[in-house]
Amino acid sequence: MSTSRILASFLLPSFLLPSFLLAAAMALAGVPAGAASGERAGWTIEPQTDEPSYAAVEPASTNMNIDTVVLVCEAGQEGRLLQLQLYLTEEGLLAPRDASGARTKDDPQAELSIDGQAFPVMLLFSENYAVLADDEDGSVAKLSDRLLSAMQTGRTMTLRFDLLADRPSDRRFDGEAVVDLQRPNRNEAIAAMRRCASGTTAASSSALKGSN
Repeated sequence: MSTSRILASFLLPSFLLPSFLLAAAMALAGVPAGAASGERAGWTIEPQTDEPSYAAVEPASTNMNIDTVVLVCEAGQEGRLLQLQLYLTEEGLLAPRDASGARTKDDPQAELSIDGQAFPVMLLFSENYAVLADDEDGSVAKLSDRLLSAMQTGRTMTLRFDLLADRPSDRRFDGEAVVDLQRPNRNEAIAAMRRCASGTTAASSSALKGSN
């Protein structure tokens, strides 16, 4: 599997929640645009529903124009799936903060690691956000159970990006974002998204546990 792609149409069919609605919903839920400061504590799970379709957290630190990292439940070709979507502080392309207008590579790359363990990922772009995924459901990118389990048990997730065509140094990456996976609500958030992807609800999950 290729570790990187740019394919906007790859992401477009049959989302559970269109990207512009997701951005609006996150704003209403108190996920601020343009902060990316790491000051907000905890994961924000989609409110006022028994079947949330997203959970969001801000990077603890970043030199990229990333505002919010969002774990999203989407409709795939064979059921629901999860994606890691990166919403930006401004309109335009994913880029380092000090590289506005810089020329980007034809084949940009990304690397995701959790506590030093690297996961080969695809980097994809849609109109309003970027996506990281390490697996596929037909033609739709998704996160693997292995990566989701690492997110649920790990301490720190680091996202690194190789985007610029003309890099001013010999560094391999232009920028990075660090996500503190131990923030409050992490387990609840990822568990809720995994239930969404499996088609179960919190109530049915509790009922199953009670019957064992």
